[in-house]
Amino acid sequence: MATMTLFEENVLRLKRAAEGEATATNNLSYTEEEIMTLYEDLLASPAEEEPDVQTAIDESESASQTVIAVMRRLCQNQAEISTTEPPHRVLLKHLEKIATGMDNGDTLTELPGSTTMEAQSGNITTIVTEREWTAIIHECLSHSDIASAERVLSLIQRFNSEPSEESLNLVLGAHVMKGDASRVDKFVERFLTGLPTERQRDLHIKAHLHSQPPTVFPTKALQLLHNYEGRNLVPPQKTYSRLIGRLLHINSSVAQAHAWDLFSHMRYVAHTIPDANLFTKMICACASTSISPSGEPERALDLFTEMTVDHQIPPAVETYTATILACARSGRKEYVHEAFRLAKEMLDCHRDARGISAFSPDAKFYTALLQGAKRIGDLRRVRWILAEMVRGSLEVGTENQDVAIAEDVIVKSSTMMHVFHAYATYKPPFKPSMAVIVDGQKNAAEELSSAPGDEPSQQLKSPREELIPEEHTSFAQVPPQTHAEVVQEAEALFSRIIADQRPGSVLGDESAAEAVFRHVTLSPTLVNAYLSVHYAHSPTKVWSNLFKTLFAQVGVSKSAWSYVELLERCVRAKGAERIMALQVAEEAWAEWSPGETAWREGLSNNTVTEINARLVERVNVAMIRMLALVRQLDRAMEHVRAFVQAYPSSAIREAKEKSPLQSTRTSLLGARPLVRLISTVDVPDDTVPPLLTFTELEALHHRLVVTKRVADIKYLKWVCVSYEAALRARRDAAMLGQPPAPQSSKMTAQG
Repeated sequence: MATMTLFEENVLRLKRAAEGEATATNNLSYTEEEIMTLYEDLLASPAEEEPDVQTAIDESESASQTVIAVMRRLCQNQAEISTTEPPHRVLLKHLEKIATGMDNGDTLTELPGSTTMEAQSGNITTIVTEREWTAIIHECLSHSDIASAERVLSLIQRFNSEPSEESLNLVLGAHVMKGDASRVDKFVERFLTGLPTERQRDLHIKAHLHSQPPTVFPTKALQLLHNYEGRNLVPPQKTYSRLIGRLLHINSSVAQAHAWDLFSHMRYVAHTIPDANLFTKMICACASTSISPSGEPERALDLFTEMTVDHQIPPAVETYTATILACARSGRKEYVHEAFRLAKEMLDCHRDARGISAFSPDAKFYTALLQGAKRIGDLRRVRWILAEMVRGSLEVGTENQDVAIAEDVIVKSSTMMHVFHAYATYKPPFKPSMAVIVDGQKNAAEELSSAPGDEPSQQLKSPREELIPEEHTSFAQVPPQTHAEVVQEAEALFSRIIADQRPGSVLGDESAAEAVFRHVTLSPTLVNAYLSVHYAHSPTKVWSNLFKTLFAQVGVSKSAWSYVELLERCVRAKGAERIMALQVAEEAWAEWSPGETAWREGLSNNTVTEINARLVERVNVAMIRMLALVRQLDRAMEHVRAFVQAYPSSAIREAKEKSPLQSTRTSLLGARPLVRLISTVDVPDDTVPPLLTFTELEALHHRLVVTKRVADIKYLKWVCVSYEAALRARRDAAMLGQPPAPQSSKMTAQG
């Protein structure tokens, strides 16, 4: 009986314990607000630190007050204090009197403003403290008086003291902002008695970088960087990042390649793991076509994976945009689709507890997507992206979107350039052969489609005011199905751009807020992009008339690309259109020739802008092909001889000497990048003068073969061989780092 009682007591205890646990579990309930707060804390994005402007203002006011206080304490003569001269200069004069007196053997008791306690200490720092010295320097620099700031540092040294690092950095930073590298070198030699700190090294290199124009290769700054490395004083990572950024902004394949070499060199000798800013710069460099014609999307994705997965560095919107741009510019469908996948990841995978994305797309983000969509002819996506940007720009100042965010998505010239390019590369699905022909009726294809050989439904009129539509055209949801519809949409967009340039006088003041294209600037690039739509979808008569009149109508001058695209379109003309295309090409060549002559002779050119060697090649090659296609072989050969005389092959042999920074010799120590990502062979030479190859003269060669003009065929062959031999000699000289070999007498005689 006693055993049963004990068993029952144990069972009762277990029941009571279970009931207690159930009660405790029921009490652990959370409200919806508590759960939301918990998830907001878990999913919150790290906030960016904003510069404290108020602190800088307070420091400036405090420095001014400190200078006045020190001046009143040391200057017993009230006439000196009440002078109209700035207080910091008055104080410096008084301190220099004190320093001169100390040099003459005076004691502190004999100096004005001193006390018995200060005289016993025997040190001027008891009169002016380190904090007050810094405040005096702050006050000098606030008045842009760098000379007085250096006088303060000299006074500190005269008083047998060392300037603080903060004081030295303040004056050194002021010199850097002036961009005077020689003054900075003298300052470093005079005041930096010990080893320069990391901050001082960065400022020193920055001064040499700012002393050269942004378009010049920063040789001096790079040499100083490697000089510090040789002394085992590694500069901070932001120094490397600044130099790499400068190299990437120079329009030169050599500078672009050196940026990659410096990046790999930095990871080898200084900083193994780049920061988010440098990762983003290098990913954006993968989109450049200076080294590879289609960019380097594989390397961009590798860097993005290394940053986000291997090193767990959170990406910013700039990182996503750079990766998307590198994939989009490749023009390959798999990478363009990867760009849109990354865009979806950026907007969907970084949301907070309320579903709001941490990243807001800006104009650069949309422009990167446009570059991918236009290269694969995806007009549907291009129209959607443009609609999103227009919708975002219309929300400026509304309650739906913040003004600062909306200003980042406004439509600009670069946006519309890509949109027009998308219309030019778009291939309408409808073909005239698809239409059913019914007996006794007009051809249905002629009624439904206006092919490139037919007249479009609308044409732009000559006066600029007539480019502005009275009522704006609304686009259908379905993309255009015919060439005529493509031209109609492009004309409507361009007309709206013209209209939005003057919203007050054309659309009315009440519609000024809806002028979504008011930030689009009319430029040669934009007009060329618009003309490319007509080159692809309009007949010869239309685009030839537009080329003659449109630039004058919108008040824009023609660029070199204008003539390149026109002449190459003339070459693509077929059948009866070639006669009209030849006339257009001859008129364009007459306009182009003075600009090319001025460029070749190094003179200022107001006729044609943006001329370079490669565009000169394309214009001349297009004209030669045009003459060959219409069987005007004598004129074509005259053109070839004129080109060879203007740009002889001997000029190609004269290669530039290689810089010591570009040495390819294997070494573990040296004032140059020790690790290279791009070999010399892979770096294009963008300084080669214009030349001709057989591929470019193939059409003319075929015509000469048909007509059996043996002498001209031999001359054409010699031209191609001479240019190829000169290129080979230039390449060998660049590989060996030696000057090119002299030209042979045989080649000279034939030339």
